[in-house]
Amino acid sequence: MMMQTDNVNEVRTEYMVFRQVPTYGKTKTEYWDILNNRSGGLLGTVHWYGAWRQYCFFPQPACVFNATCLTHILGFIARLMNERKKAS
Repeated sequence: MMMQTDNVNEVRTEYMVFRQVPTYGKTKTEYWDILNNRSGGLLGTVHWYGAWRQYCFFPQPACVFNATCLTHILGFIARLMNERKKAS
């Protein structure tokens, strides 16, 4: 289950942390790193993929995800897309 922390730029799940990456005005859309809760290692990123006009998950090589982790990633992307639709 996804849980928002006190920091609006970070979302935690049981196994992962979604952390917003500062873009310093270089992009109009958000860029998020996905980190392992225990090691802090980078598992992948979520950012806008213009060709498909949606946020997508870009995993790091050799990372393995179970169904629970993929469900959390899917839920996170759905949340970003819903926020984008509300803003337009």
